[in-house]
This record gives sequence, C-alpha cells and structure tokens, in this order.
Amino acid sequence: MAFLLFLALPVIRVRSIPAFSITWFLIHCVVFAACIGALACMARRGGEKRLRLSAIDLLVVGFYTLYFAAGALSENRELSFTALSGEFFMIGLYVFSRAVFAGPSGGDFIEKISVFAALAAVILSLWGLAQYFFDIDVPRGLKLLFKTHHYPVVASMGNPNFLAEFLVLSLPPAFHFLLSRKSAAPLVGSAVVIGLAVFLTYSRLGWFAMALTLLLLLASCGKGERRRLAAAMVTIAVISGLFFVYHQQTGSTRSERVLRSFEISKSTPLFERTVIYRAGLSMLGDAGFLGMGPGMFGYRYLDYQGRALHTKGERPARSLPVDLDHAHNDMIEIGVDLGYAALACFVLLIGFGAAAGVRSLTRPSTGPSPGNLDLVPLIYIPFGLWSFAFYMPFSKILLLLSLAFIASRSRSVDLGVVRPRLVGPLIAVLLVVFMVVNVRYALSVRHYEKGLAYFKGNFEKSFEHFRRGVECYPFNGYNYFSMGSLLLNHGRSEGIGFLKESMHYLSSSSTYLYIARGSRDHGSAGEAEYWYRRLLFVRPDIRRAHEEYREILDRDEKR
Repeated sequence: MAFLLFLALPVIRVRSIPAFSITWFLIHCVVFAACIGALACMARRGGEKRLRLSAIDLLVVGFYTLYFAAGALSENRELSFTALSGEFFMIGLYVFSRAVFAGPSGGDFIEKISVFAALAAVILSLWGLAQYFFDIDVPRGLKLLFKTHHYPVVASMGNPNFLAEFLVLSLPPAFHFLLSRKSAAPLVGSAVVIGLAVFLTYSRLGWFAMALTLLLLLASCGKGERRRLAAAMVTIAVISGLFFVYHQQTGSTRSERVLRSFEISKSTPLFERTVIYRAGLSMLGDAGFLGMGPGMFGYRYLDYQGRALHTKGERPARSLPVDLDHAHNDMIEIGVDLGYAALACFVLLIGFGAAAGVRSLTRPSTGPSPGNLDLVPLIYIPFGLWSFAFYMPFSKILLLLSLAFIASRSRSVDLGVVRPRLVGPLIAVLLVVFMVVNVRYALSVRHYEKGLAYFKGNFEKSFEHFRRGVECYPFNGYNYFSMGSLLLNHGRSEGIGFLKESMHYLSSSSTYLYIARGSRDHGSAGEAEYWYRRLLFVRPDIRRAHEEYREILDRDEKR
C-alpha cells in the first residue's frame, strides 16, 4: 500500500514527492493501519510469544531509545517533538516487518514487496521521462531551491536527487521480481525505463549508485539470471548512449543539459559541500553525547554557516551559502541531532547490514535470492554519505525493511515471554496518540498550503487559513511566518511579532529579511540594522540585503 500511494502522488501533483510532510503522513497512515490490525489479531489470539532479539534488533532498540532521549532533552522540545512524533511509526514498521519476515508468511511478504517495488519504480520512471520529454515543469520555488532554473527541465518530479535515490534503492527487490519472470522482456524493458530515468535526472550520485547496484545484483545472481541481467545492463548503456549521440548529432538542446549540469555543479551550493560540511562538523563537535535534539540541525545550521564563512578573517564566498534543512550526510546530521551514542548505533546498524550483504555475495544461492533485500544497506552507504537518505520517506522504509529482513535471518537471543494481551493494547494506545498528533500536523500543513493559494488575491481567506493552521498544530512555524509576511505586505506592523514567533520553530534567512524590512518600513532603524547584520552574517550572498543595509547606514550618516 505504501508503494502504491507513493507512485500515485504525481497524479495529484508533480511536486508531491519531495514534500516531506504530506508524504510522511500518508506513510504513517499505512503503517498505523497495518500495526493496529496486527495488534488486534495478537490480542485476540492471546497466549504467549517468545521474544527473540538479534544484534540488529538490539541496535535498533538502542538507536530509537536514544532518539527519544534526545527529544526529551532537546534545546527546543516543541520543534524536536514534531520530528520525533513520526519516528514512532518507523519503529512500528520495523517491528511489524521483523515479525512478518520471521513468520511462515515471510516469503510471501518478500514477493509482494518485490512486485510493488518494481511497479513503483517503473511508474515513477515513466513519470520522470514524461516530465523530461514533454517539458512538464515544476513550480518556481522548487526551481530556485534545486537550481533547475539554470537549464531546461530534467527528470525530477520536483527534485532529481530524490527521484534517482528512490529508483536506485528500489532496484534490489524490483529486480528480484523481474528476474523471476520466464521471459527476459519485462526485465530488459523495465531496466531501460528505470536506467534512462536515472540518467536523465543528471544526478551523478544516482549514476554511481545505480552502477554499483547493478554490479552487486550481477554478483548475487545465479548463472541463468546473470545472463539476463547482463543483457539488461548492456541495453541500458546502449540506449542511454544512443539517446545522447542522437541529440548531439541533431543539435537538440536536451543533449546540452548533461554538459551544462556538470558546469553548473561547480558553482551550485548544494554540490559545493565545503561550507556545508565545515559547518556540520563544527555542529557535530558541539553536539555532545545526546545531541542537540531531533530536527535541530536545520534549526541551528545558519548560525554555524555564518561562523564557517567568517573564520580566519577570510572574505566570505558569496556563491556558497544556502538555507539548509539537512546536512547532506546522514552521519553528521544524526550525530548533531541525536548525539554520539546514537551515531555509533547507526553506524553499527549500517555496518551489520553491509556485512550481511557482503556475505550474501560470497555465498551465492543456487536459486533466486530472497528479494535481494540484504543488498540495500550496501547501496545505502553512498547515499548516506552524500545525501540525507535517512530523512527521506521511502529511502528509510527500504532501509528498515532490509534491516528487519537481515535481523530475521540472524542469530537471536531468547529474552523470555511476552503476553500480547498485555503489551498489544499499550502499543495501540501509543499509536493512536501519535496518529492524532500527525493528523493535526497534516491539517496544519493543509491550511498552510491553502493560505498560500490565497496569499496574493484574498487577504482574509489567506490569513484565516494560516490562523487555523496554528490552531491545528501550534509548532508549525510556517503558518506564523506566513501570517507575519502577509501582514507586512499589507503595511501592518504586527506582522513582525508573528515573524519572531515563527523563529521558535524554524530558522530561515527569509525571516531575518522580512523582519529587517518590516522594522525599516515602520520607523525602527536600529532594529532593522540589527537584523540586516544578522542576515548578512549567515547569508552574505544576498546582494539586495547589502544594498538595503547600506541605504539605512547612509540615511543615518546624513542625520
């Protein structure tokens, strides 16, 4: 169901895939329904269950225990609670998958995962190719954020890296299903569609990870499967090469996108990681044993970026700063948010998973491998080191599924007896509580989106939606920010108060700029100077802010 929801999102709107909040909410609904149903069955059957935990299970327990501890001790508990609330469903997903994999229906569950992974990968690849060939563009805000405004449309569904990441991570279970077909046509056809979509995202990380994945799958196959997979790999390379040669010969602008994307990447902030990682490592040094709290990397990043840009008296590079929510390195972000102990647990989890993948390659089975899920942690490593796969909905789902699968096949320790009729209702109550929180947050996001739709044309409707969004979930800073900017756009100074309130829940250079301009326009020159200085410290690349700040200083000198 989760895979089906994911592939159906572009039908609703092409920008939905990277929309963390709504995508996460749909996934939480699926996990909630599955877990409640399973708990009801357990409670009805009663009896006793043996609790057997493997090393991976113990690491998952340790990691999420530290996750909740970091949330409880966070520097900003309200913000961390928002980030933490959804993770309860990820725990539920892991436990649910672990129980199913260890049971008699585990093989059937793997086959279903493989079918829907293949279906989702092919359908989303077709969406991406349609976007590329028919120039279906994304909203201007996403263009500015993901730099797609520099060159014509790529296969992205809103973010080319997110699309490539999902397609590549879904390949092991998807190819398990495709290799099990009698005919080679489904495998070759799907491989070409998926391979071309990844190629046309122009995500160099996606290209590398896909090549790694295909090689790992090739090594894990039996002889008959290996021939078909090798044929699919050759076909992918030939089709991609012919595509590029054709457009190069015909002079199409599409063939220039690859070359231009390489040139652009040299000056694009999200590919120039020097400042990001320097600031991130500085944050990691200050994180401590239990971290700053879930979600705190994005909240505190701007201050650390400002320090990184002004170290050693160097003139700050104006082309590098960005407003950043994620570290583009899972190890750094997990260490900052959750602390060193949780980081150690996470590294060990990925290490155990990767070791299991290596063992599966050294001991290839004679028949079809069980879903190839043990290869997912190996493929996850480059994404975890160069992106933020742990914070993307379906990347995390695939990782947790693979870890649960590996744990179900590992040695376990018997820790005693559990009574479902006692434990089941308690877990169900916790699931309901967190589901209520997620529903309220989703409603808040929905009101925020509707408020934006009326932002320029209807002040009353827009403000009312933002206000109702605050009522639904008071920790969503975007509604406060939007109320503040809406009021300032209509010349009302009380908007500054809403902007400052939003800073309890989000950190954005846009907030600094709006407060600075609002203070300037309502006669508070000293306040405006303070916020312009603060803005230019963290984002010296905003040229308009330099000009406006200079105008205030010149006005003060004349006085």
